[in-house]
Amino acid sequence: MTDTLTSYLDEHVDDAQSLLEQLCRQPSVAAQRWGIAEMADLVELLLRETGFSTQRLVVEGAPPVIFGELPGRSPYTVLLYNHYDVQPAEPFDLWVSPPFILTKSSSACQVSESSGVRDWAYSLILGTKVSIHR
Repeated sequence: MTDTLTSYLDEHVDDAQSLLEQLCRQPSVAAQRWGIAEMADLVELLLRETGFSTQRLVVEGAPPVIFGELPGRSPYTVLLYNHYDVQPAEPFDLWVSPPFILTKSSSACQVSESSGVRDWAYSLILGTKVSIHR
């Protein structure tokens, strides 16, 4: 699988970077009710574009839950869960780079506030695309 992933990323590096930038660029701070609905829309759209069927689960007063399903070729089920909100960006004066902007250096790409939360969506979508193109 490592060779398949490496080959896919080599061929689609611009798409992979664009996806990561898109996920990082969308604020989603539940504590401030900022960008949560928009992030749910984005996650649902990206899952659908990758081949998942989706369902939005709504409970009054709570952030939307996006349920995605993609049947595989085996009888096994894999369940993945994660949240898509991040901590508030304040205090802004402590930032080395702006929040929600992918910052590139000579050795890495990073987004200070959202990287851990967004990694799961990025990995899930890219991993699914690699599996489909195998």
